[in-house]
Order: sequence, then structure tokens, then C-alpha cells
Amino acid sequence: MNIITGCIKKNKYVCFLLCAGAFSGCAYRMHARLPLQYPRMFIEQFENRTSEPFLGYHFTQYVKQEVAERTSVSLAHDSRSAASLGGVITQIGRDVISKDSTGQAISERLTVYVSVHLKPVSGKPRAFSVIGARVYTRTGATVRQQMILEACQDAAGQIIHRLIQRGVTPDV
Repeated sequence: MNIITGCIKKNKYVCFLLCAGAFSGCAYRMHARLPLQYPRMFIEQFENRTSEPFLGYHFTQYVKQEVAERTSVSLAHDSRSAASLGGVITQIGRDVISKDSTGQAISERLTVYVSVHLKPVSGKPRAFSVIGARVYTRTGATVRQQMILEACQDAAGQIIHRLIQRGVTPDV
């Protein structure tokens, strides 16, 4: 008997966990590419209620990118589709995580809060909220702007994840 076979026989439980872990990531990607309950979806322009310019436009583009990459739904160019997805970027929060000896912030967490609605042509509308967050070392306004955009990307990914969780798409 070779070493691998002997190891498998003695550690069936460990072997099972390793195999389950190895294949769980593959299943996520395979299931996420299955068709949505709504084969065509219109992504509305997300309303921006923050002071950050153009954030609604960027966030809408991130949501479209997530839908294209993680689902097989086709994006409609007008509201004549099976469903429409939109919402409001309600606020951006800023929390100081650490300070230097003079009291200046060294690292901060930016959080983007978004209220989302999914409106099917027929059926009950769904509403939920998501957040996207990024931690960064404070080095200027340019870095802050980049972190806001990355937090928006996180929130856009959370929207698609929540749609999958709620059964709008097949379970992951």
C-alpha cells in the first residue's frame, strides 16, 4: 500500500474536509454564472446623496460590471425589461482607526452606505441595504478618493451577493 492510500484510510475526515474546501470555491463560480430569475435587467442610475461628485455614475458602472461578471443576465438599455435595479448612495462614513502621538489620524475606514431596490415588472419589489468599506493609511485627498471608489466596488459586489442569497439568482 502506498503512502497516500494509507494516509487517506487513516484520516478520512481530514481528507473529506480538504476535498470539500478545494471544491467549494469552484461551485461558487459555477453557480454564479447560471441565469438569474430575470433574464434581462435594467440598471437604473444610482442616486448620489453624498457630497462626492460623480459617485452615482461610478457606482452604477460598478454594479453593471458585477452583473456582467458574476451572472449571465443581459443588461437592458431601457426600463422595458423583466426587472430594474437601482437605489441611493445615502452616505459615506469616516472612522479613525489609529492616531499618531500628535493625535493625527494615521489610518481610517471609509464606509459607503447604499439603499437598493429591485423592481420586477410583475411581483413584489425587494429592498435592502449594503455597505462597502475600505481601510487606508491617510496620505491625502487622492488616496481618499480612490478608497471611496474601492468601497463602492465592494458595495456593488455585496448587491450581487445579496441577490444571490435572496433567491433572485440560484443559491451559491
